[in-house]
Formats: sequence, C-alpha cells, structure tokens
Amino acid sequence: MISQQTFAIEETTQLFSYSQWFDPTSDSEDGSEAYLDAKRDNGAPWVFYYYIAALENGGGDTRFEAMPQGIFVNVADVHIAFNSKSMAKGEPKKFSVFQTLLSQQLPDAHVLIESPDLSRFAPEQLRSQSLLKFYNYGELLRAPSSIGINLTHTENLTPVALYAIAGQGPVPEEIQQFIDQTRGSWFQRYRHIIYSVLIAMAALYGFYRYATR
Repeated sequence: MISQQTFAIEETTQLFSYSQWFDPTSDSEDGSEAYLDAKRDNGAPWVFYYYIAALENGGGDTRFEAMPQGIFVNVADVHIAFNSKSMAKGEPKKFSVFQTLLSQQLPDAHVLIESPDLSRFAPEQLRSQSLLKFYNYGELLRAPSSIGINLTHTENLTPVALYAIAGQGPVPEEIQQFIDQTRGSWFQRYRHIIYSVLIAMAALYGFYRYATR
C-alpha cells in the first residue's frame, strides 16, 4: 500500500512528499515515488529513507533502485542498499513519531502514518535502518521531478516497509533525531566515538611506554 502527501514546513526547510510502502516486492507494477519541487539557492534536495525488514537466516541484504527520473545520475545514486549486519536489531522505532509534525503542518491533508504488521515475525528477526541521501543535480532545481523507488534485489531479508520523506534545505530536527537513533546497529551509530577512544588509548599507551623507558 502506498500513500503520498505534499507539504512545506518553513521558508528554508521544504518537505515535498511522504510515502509509505508496505511489503515491497520486485513486481514491475509495484513501487513507490518521492516527489520533489526543489528551488535554487536552497541546497541539494534530499530523501530520508527508513527500511524495516525481517531476517530469514544468516546474513542478508536488500537493494532498491532509487534515482531521479529523466536525468543522468552517478552510479552511486542509482541504488540505496541495506545490509543486515549494519542494521539495528529488534523492534523498529515507530515512524508514527512524525504524525504530530505532519498533522500540524498539514491540518487539512489528514496525513495518516500507518505501521506495518510485525506480528508474523519473531522480534529477533526484525531489522531496521534509516538513511539520508542527498541528490546534488542541477536538473532537479529547474523543474519538479521524482525519485522512482523499486525493489531490485533482496536475499535472506524479507522487506516489511520502506518509508520516505523528500525535502530540501535544513533537515528538520525531528527527522535528524530519528536518524541519529536509527541509522544502524549500536556499533554503526557509535563507531566514530569508539575509534576516537581507541586512538586516544593507543596514544596514551605509547606515551606511557616512552615515559617509562
């Protein structure tokens, strides 16, 4: 099931579309879209994705084609990919945390953020991850466009839901906080801090060895 709404929040932050896609399949007639109406002098448009899946066994991965329609793009911007090893485990964070935000900004649009049916999966099977992707193409600033989203590959991961919010300008604080909390596994989220601590410990150990020679 797919639903979409168009809205704007403030002068410099523009949110163009919201979509929710449950039980994504590779059927050629299935798919989703993120609509863009980007303006000049307000930065590159972006799409915030949140993917929920269920791990079947071992490790798995999923790849979606997610690229602007009607323009040539870099190979790196053709797909978005998710790997179970870097995804958060267990019950996913509810995307409905944005319900108040959307309702306040679109009081007449009756935006309804729905949740997928997770009862068919054991909690330990569930995986989730958020991804913020910028699309830095001048063509997107000249006319309305869209990001076509299609499932192209999945192995050992059962796709459950893919949410997408498209925008331009500063990322709203609510979205940024959600990304910080859901961009992957515990190690993925804090790896930079871990690396910094390990480097500092190695430097201190080296200094200690030097000072005690």
